[in-house]
Amino acid sequence: ATADFISDESNYSDSIDQASADIDKSFMLQMKNRERNILAQIDGALNRIDSGSFGNCERCDESISEARIKAFPFTTLCIDCKSELESEEQRFPGRA
Repeated sequence: ATADFISDESNYSDSIDQASADIDKSFMLQMKNRERNILAQIDGALNRIDSGSFGNCERCDESISEARIKAFPFTTLCIDCKSELESEEQRFPGRA
């Protein structure tokens, strides 16, 4: 479990070994978070399939192109809305 992994407080006599173990732990936590995010995206896509909204943009409700869905099967935004969102994020970091 992730909690067991985080609470593992192994002590190393060598500071280099400790640093290496800390880097390994950080990397593994990042991988677990990435996997959790992907699973959440899959669940979201399955829910949209069940509700009949899969393939529709959540911002403008237009159809998402087949090419975009093939490239990013979990996408919730059409290319135009995604571009707008990225532009907003660049202009106003942390607000979009």
